[in-house]
Amino acid sequence: MSAAKVAFHRYLVYAALLSIILLSTLFSLRWVQINVVLVGRDSAGHLEQSINTAEALAQGGLTGIFQAVTLDDYRPPLLYLLTQPAYALWGRSMDAAQAPNLVLFALILWLTFLLARRVTGDWMAVFAVALLSLLPMATAMTRLYYMENGLTAALLLALYALLRAEHFTRRGWALLFGAALGVALLGKWTAPIYLIFPVLYLLGTGGFWRQQWSALRTLRVNWRAALLAVIVGAALAALWYIPGRAFVLDQEMPLGDWLPVLWAALFAVTLYALFVGGGMIGNIWTALLVALTIASLWYFPRFDFVNRLSDVAFGTDRGTQQSLDLLRLSTYTRYGEYWLTHHMGPLATLVIAPVAFIGWARRIPQWRQARPTVIIYGATVVGAALVLTLLAQSNPRNLVPLLPLVAILLAEGLRSFSRQVAAVLGALWIGVLLVQWSIYTFDELAPLQARTPQLWVYGDYTAWPASGSSAPGYWIGPDVLATIGSPEGDAESLGMLIDAWEIHRGTLRYLAARDQLNLTIAPLTEHTDAGWGDLFANRWLLRKDGDNSAVRAPGQALLARIDAGDPLFDQLYTPVKRYPLPNGDTATLYRRDGPRQPRAYPVILIETAPIAEALNAWWSPGATLVFGDRDIAVWTAVHDLTADHVLMPGRDGAGFPEPLEELSGTIFVISRYEHAARDAIAADSYFARTVVSGDTALDVFGRPTQPLAPLTVASPWDAITVDALRSLPTLAPGEVLPVELEVTRHDTRPLKLSLRLLAPDGSVIAQNDVPADPAVRAGLLLPPDAMPGEYTLGAVLYDPAAGVDLPARTGEQLGRLATVRVNEQH
Repeated sequence: MSAAKVAFHRYLVYAALLSIILLSTLFSLRWVQINVVLVGRDSAGHLEQSINTAEALAQGGLTGIFQAVTLDDYRPPLLYLLTQPAYALWGRSMDAAQAPNLVLFALILWLTFLLARRVTGDWMAVFAVALLSLLPMATAMTRLYYMENGLTAALLLALYALLRAEHFTRRGWALLFGAALGVALLGKWTAPIYLIFPVLYLLGTGGFWRQQWSALRTLRVNWRAALLAVIVGAALAALWYIPGRAFVLDQEMPLGDWLPVLWAALFAVTLYALFVGGGMIGNIWTALLVALTIASLWYFPRFDFVNRLSDVAFGTDRGTQQSLDLLRLSTYTRYGEYWLTHHMGPLATLVIAPVAFIGWARRIPQWRQARPTVIIYGATVVGAALVLTLLAQSNPRNLVPLLPLVAILLAEGLRSFSRQVAAVLGALWIGVLLVQWSIYTFDELAPLQARTPQLWVYGDYTAWPASGSSAPGYWIGPDVLATIGSPEGDAESLGMLIDAWEIHRGTLRYLAARDQLNLTIAPLTEHTDAGWGDLFANRWLLRKDGDNSAVRAPGQALLARIDAGDPLFDQLYTPVKRYPLPNGDTATLYRRDGPRQPRAYPVILIETAPIAEALNAWWSPGATLVFGDRDIAVWTAVHDLTADHVLMPGRDGAGFPEPLEELSGTIFVISRYEHAARDAIAADSYFARTVVSGDTALDVFGRPTQPLAPLTVASPWDAITVDALRSLPTLAPGEVLPVELEVTRHDTRPLKLSLRLLAPDGSVIAQNDVPADPAVRAGLLLPPDAMPGEYTLGAVLYDPAAGVDLPARTGEQLGRLATVRVNEQH
């Protein structure tokens, strides 16, 4: 072929390649610009952390850089760091944040071409790039804010450098491999999974073990280079660590002040390898040390991430997944299902997979002559898939770094057919994938997917720009936050009772971080054990009706209690705004009065904790809880109250929803500074007991629903005579036993009666001390768990001034007055 034809051929190839990259980038950019709804849960967390990273960098200097690199305690920082130039250029917006992934995908397509050209030739390499550009998850990771594009680009660069290093004999490419591997590790901790097999293959076929043994036998230390490496390494470690030391201590990083020691040692070893390394063995270790040095910037400070990592890899990841079970069939089929549902789709799989398998099968007889690069690509895909299968954590995103190699292997499969057949089959593949790609790129094609859903991919990440789960009507977050505001002083508090793919707390947390709002957002719907009290700790609540199946059990319990008409919730919270959603559900924003952050005031919480504990212990069906004011209702409600009949003053000075004088049965009154309700109830009720904690008090009263009856009474003392006793002959657990005594005093001392109710076994289950006046009026609270039977009403007569008891005529401390019957709880 003449030089002119070669140049023209190259021009056409690169024109086609650049056209694919340009069109893919432009259409993804169009998708990003149209889309307003943040798609995905992890993506929201990533966006929030990118804002936090920007805030860290705003401090300036190495202090800001150190914090930005080590900010997240679980996820490496590559994506967040790559986003910062876009923020600097275009501001902190979702669209700006997506710029790195758009650029990275263009780089991925270019690297795919370079890798494919090594085995397929120019035009089949372009074909592989076209396939990759149309794969649903590849485009989804470009349009959404996830880490996969950064990881994939770094891995492809590492693989390309690995191949160009020619068994690590070319030092520059070997070092580039190490640098790319280090960057990949800063992208995601799963990076080694995708490179371990090609590295082992090249080491095995390159005679590594033999040369390594030989190198160990002839090892000589260059002491001058070693001393220089130690000095420079220590200086670099100090330069990096000292500006960030305060942050290390504040974050309680596990290695603490051991970090500069470890960095100094690692930097010194790496520098020594760079100074004196050479040859295959030297290049290998230098490359790995470079990778470890780059990765150590995050992995050393955040070494404790391994605790979470082990739970993610083999456990339940805090209850969000099934733990690893090698006997469960789905362990081995889940990634195949992901390929069918998320990556290729049923129709495309049916059209592409059989042809590719036939093409590969036709090459089996010549497997001994297979090109090493093809073996490396295949081993990378199969090996990584095998390792992923043996991990508990599973996600269709885990296959994204393998997609470029899969596209190359698919193109390689076509090469076993004649050129004409391969062209027809390739056009068919591109056509099917192009239709599928178009369906999720243009909202106008959403009806086609709705009519034929069984043909196409589906899942959380295949979203339209402005239809379905990404319809603009779901983007209520900005208006919700604008309604809440950002006050001075205590932060506003929002409790999230929505956990849907379209609306969840991550979105609002990102928006609050972006706009620097003085707001806390609490998850009430996730795997955490959110209780009833956690709900009331939030001044604002966002919930929706309709399908709440994604809400976990604790959140479901909260929603069920609200739907049942809980009086405490209904009186404290008022609907402020309703948002009709595209799927027919309605989201509602609620607001309560009272403190914004009640749990930020431990003194008051310490006061109200024993009050709530006593109330919950004594509560029984049919009882009524009355709060003296609305603030004390909030301070007490944060302790998980079980009360189901609650009254409090209305807003803006309005009265109680029920007249206090009409209440009956057992009445609990909690008051702090406002005692009007307590006094009103006490005026015509039977006081049973009280708990006082600081300025807060719980008083228990009884108002019987039937008239008191005279009971046969004994008069067991000489100092006083009990002339009459009126009470109820029967009562139920949780009720207050009203007691009225007529007493004649024979002693001038101010005596008191300790009224007591004794269970059949003689144990005291209720007590109330009152003056031994001529007319005694009191109550005894029967515990809600009291068993049915005959109970004894008695009293201890004592002189409070002298602190002595006056025994009954029988010589016993307790004088027995009468018996009452306790029935079963209705």
